[in-house]
Amino acid sequence: MKKLLVALCFSSVALASAAGAQFRYEFQDKPSPEANVMVVWHSLHQGPSAELYLRGRVFNRGLKPARNVRIVYSIRSLSGGAQLPGNPIYLTPSDIPPTSFADFQGRLPAIFDPREYFVQVSAEWDE
Repeated sequence: MKKLLVALCFSSVALASAAGAQFRYEFQDKPSPEANVMVVWHSLHQGPSAELYLRGRVFNRGLKPARNVRIVYSIRSLSGGAQLPGNPIYLTPSDIPPTSFADFQGRLPAIFDPREYFVQVSAEWDE
């Protein structure tokens, strides 16, 4: 009984301290003094017919705005063969403020089967 009471007291103190703690976002590393855009995630989605869309999110890790941000992608064969370059996808609005996220979406050419290819994505921007 005594052990149960001690365990109960310990767990209530631990719960109260965890509930009282404040959590906030912090960089794991120092932010870049210039704009520095990275792709956080991306995925392929099928449209109403056979259309494919590339959707995702980017993050400006820099302390200056990223201007004219565009997503550059290439479509690669899983069998190690062809690589198809893609047209850039421009964000709307195309500028990302410092330490901010932005979403993107663009239509891909319907000339490949997504089960046999994968899409490699990166971000470009102007200083």
